[in-house]
Amino acid sequence: MSLRYSDSSNWHDIEKQMIFEAWVPYVSNRPIDFFVPYEPAKYTYDGKRVGFLTELIEDDSIFSSHKAVTDLKRRKVVILSRDEVCQSQYEDDVLIAKIITIKD
Repeated sequence: MSLRYSDSSNWHDIEKQMIFEAWVPYVSNRPIDFFVPYEPAKYTYDGKRVGFLTELIEDDSIFSSHKAVTDLKRRKVVILSRDEVCQSQYEDDVLIAKIITIKD
């Protein structure tokens, strides 16, 4: 989406089926890498978390959450959420679908 829509005062213009460019996850390699912090509460002196990347997650409980490391690419997307959700000051997310083109 345009930076204009980063400001919630402009959300009233967003409507279902509008087309934008947005940063969307792009998985170039499989399996996906996950970031696992050594100690969640500790940071380095420059404010960055210390940890390691892994392809395997040991904690597979339904209450676990993980940080995936993936690339982002600008792609055309279409908005799928209904107008009331798109324009709401209380909803931070809208549902989008990446537009995939077919080449000859």
